Amino acid sequence: METERFYSMPFRTELLGKKGSLEKCSLADSIRQNIRVLLLSPPGRYRYDPFLGCKIHRFQFMANNRAMEGRKEEDLFRLDLQENIKQLIQRYEPRILLSDVEVELRQDPSEQIPWKSKRATWSNKSVIQVIVSIKGKVKPEYALDQELELEDTISLI
Repeated sequence: METERFYSMPFRTELLGKKGSLEKCSLADSIRQNIRVLLLSPPGRYRYDPFLGCKIHRFQFMANNRAMEGRKEEDLFRLDLQENIKQLIQRYEPRILLSDVEVELRQDPSEQIPWKSKRATWSNKSVIQVIVSIKGKVKPEYALDQELELEDTISLI
């Protein structure tokens, strides 16, 4: 059984007062949490590192402004996002050897969200799901060739 030796993210500081220590997690959970933070960090958010940030947020902007009406634009964005995620993982998650990253975009018409304001009611916008599948191996210095398969779904409006 794998020991819990990594700090869990996000940090829950209220546990410091109750238990006297922060919550810990396994290696696999720590890698999953770190990759999720990478995926949810917008580009340019951290001034100390201009390379940190996932282009997934650009898709949300493009989709809301209807810049991706055609299949070609969607495919180009998906390939660009896959490459961006590969670079982020290779740069910021040194514990794994990446073998594959796949990105799938889904727009579920059944999940419609009405937008209302004090002045107007906008047309319904559907929820766009970005499904990111990551495959790789944990480097031997962290675990003995442990396989790692992650899938994360991020919903954008």
